[in-house]
Amino acid sequence: MLKKRIYLFCALAGMFFGALGNVFVAGGTSANEKFTDVKADDWFYDYVYYLTENDIIKGMTESTFEPDGNFTYAQSFAVITRYLGLEKEAGKRKEAMEMLGVKGAELWYSGYVKILTDAGIIDPLDYGCETYGRVVSINDTSVLDSPITRCAFADLITKSFDFDNSLYGFETDVCAKDFIIDGEYNIEKVNSYISAIKDYNTIPEKYRENILKSYYNGIFNGDDLGNFNPINNLRRSEMAKVLAVIMNNDMRKFAEVTAGSVSFTDINDNVNVSEIREFLKSQAANMSVSGGKFEYVKTNSVPENYKFELRVYRRNNFGESENVYSFDENFKYDCSFGDVVLMTVRNTARDMIIGAYSVTVDSSGLIHNDYRYLH
Repeated sequence: MLKKRIYLFCALAGMFFGALGNVFVAGGTSANEKFTDVKADDWFYDYVYYLTENDIIKGMTESTFEPDGNFTYAQSFAVITRYLGLEKEAGKRKEAMEMLGVKGAELWYSGYVKILTDAGIIDPLDYGCETYGRVVSINDTSVLDSPITRCAFADLITKSFDFDNSLYGFETDVCAKDFIIDGEYNIEKVNSYISAIKDYNTIPEKYRENILKSYYNGIFNGDDLGNFNPINNLRRSEMAKVLAVIMNNDMRKFAEVTAGSVSFTDINDNVNVSEIREFLKSQAANMSVSGGKFEYVKTNSVPENYKFELRVYRRNNFGESENVYSFDENFKYDCSFGDVVLMTVRNTARDMIIGAYSVTVDSSGLIHNDYRYLH
């Protein structure tokens, strides 16, 4: 599998790297010998070295890699197309677009936009394109030529891993599921990575699930402080790391997940209000609504003498709020707009609820309501 992945990157390297301009070129020597701005003690050295040894990358010049340089959306589309083995399919689509005189067909990345659209990985309308039946025209290049953010790239990578060629019959022998650890997701373990991302609440909600999956797959790990930095632009050094770990699973590293338990008390055995609040917020982050179904995945347990409970309240025909479901473990149910999911932490020794947090099911997803400390 590893040799196949390397071949897929190298077989059409001239076409691929030529299209990207001075982004990557073949190496053949160690990273620090070739690039003056890549040192042996840099965090990304091993990844650049690996790609250089396998003749996959060049720098922005003969002697510089520019590790802090940005990577664009278009360049990211090209990289994804390459590791999915869809370069030939992209070439065919570019030729067809040029024959039809489609706007933007002359752009080096037009074929990549079209193939990832056809594969269901991107929505071209999000990237300045318009569609006419199966035709995709590139009317505005401002997004495609702009730097891609870390959260947007992690989202695209995860979506690409779900690509199922049996539905399309494209000319590729790559099975994208092979890029997923063990070939499938353990949802409970995926959600456990919430504890590893210190700035999780700053991640736009639409990206959260796929970013957690990128942690699960060892594609991203966060910085030394445990932050993901979602809105930062993706750097060339980070792209090199992603390419290396996609090609070689042995290079993947995984963020440390906090043990699944909490104390709720401080050193004086007083109730730790802050910890209860964070616990409830973390559980709320494990809730999602999709296709009319509400789902909750539990990732932490409460300490002895405490009980975590969830109740779903729904208004009846008389406008009265009724408790329609109660649960404290993983749960899925058919939800309705207006449902309120109330989470509580109860001190069982005193038979007293000491904290509560609720979310409301809305047409746009989940609305997070205020935390209440009830001690």
